[in-house]
Amino acid sequence: MQLSVEKLKQLRRRQGWSQELLAKACGLSLRTVQRIESEGRASAESVLALASAYQVSPIDLQGANAVIEADWTRSKIMRAIVIIALVIGLMLSLFSVVAEISTYIDLPIAILIFCFTSLLTCLSVGVEGLLMSVRGVKYLFAEDIQGGEPIRRLANVYQQQITYVYASAVLVWLVGLVAVVVEIGQQFDLHHLQQVFAYSIPVLILPFLYAVIGSEMLLRPLKSKLLVHLDD
Repeated sequence: MQLSVEKLKQLRRRQGWSQELLAKACGLSLRTVQRIESEGRASAESVLALASAYQVSPIDLQGANAVIEADWTRSKIMRAIVIIALVIGLMLSLFSVVAEISTYIDLPIAILIFCFTSLLTCLSVGVEGLLMSVRGVKYLFAEDIQGGEPIRRLANVYQQQITYVYASAVLVWLVGLVAVVVEIGQQFDLHHLQQVFAYSIPVLILPFLYAVIGSEMLLRPLKSKLLVHLDD
């Protein structure tokens, strides 16, 4: 749990205690007290002990965090990397069973969806909100995320981006559909129809594939992870 360092020091000074006296009063080790006052992080048991010693509510020891803080350890980062690598590997295996991997790659469509989503994000939450969402991808590799209101705000941005990704995919699909209809109208015969459908069907499907990958395999897991820690 994240505590307010300034509030902890203020309460101790108000009591006229040294860190040694505080450690004795709450039954914690001196090293634990020093670490809590330095980092502002404490277990639930330590928070209860400190609250009891100061005769305040545990909530009173928490600060209104202005930034999101996370526990970055090598083992947890490596575990997240392994899980993401497995997901990507499974996706590539699934795709390769059906067709060549190159069939699923269309950079112009991917760039259009990304640009539309970014522009809509800027319109709704500003450039800072967009940059915050990009920086927030790193929390896929973190545990024990703390931040209160900033977490809620970032999760809300990701929820909006999920909607924008699907809206961008629909827009790209509609533009592609118009192009297909125009092409068919120029020359209406069976051979030409076969050619048009051969190159247009992947183009009409890929926007939704990219939207599902971006929304359900990146943005929604990020949002869910943030909200889980918000509820803790």
